[in-house]
Amino acid sequence: MTRDTSRWTDNPFRDHNASPEQLAWLEKRDEAFRIWRETGDETMLQEIGLFPKDEAKEPHDEKELEE
Repeated sequence: MTRDTSRWTDNPFRDHNASPEQLAWLEKRDEAFRIWRETGDETMLQEIGLFPKDEAKEPHDEKELEE
């Protein structure tokens, strides 16, 4: 069984001693970029902090709306 690796994680400059948590984050990042490339949806990239959140779409605090 071969593992589908992206060009991001088979990079020779990547730390080969990366922890499982770091590898999981890299896989999540790769998935987020794949979704963005295929659909244009930035949501996952915003959730993991790679793209800034679109404040126009963010729900506002009720106090902020009253002012």
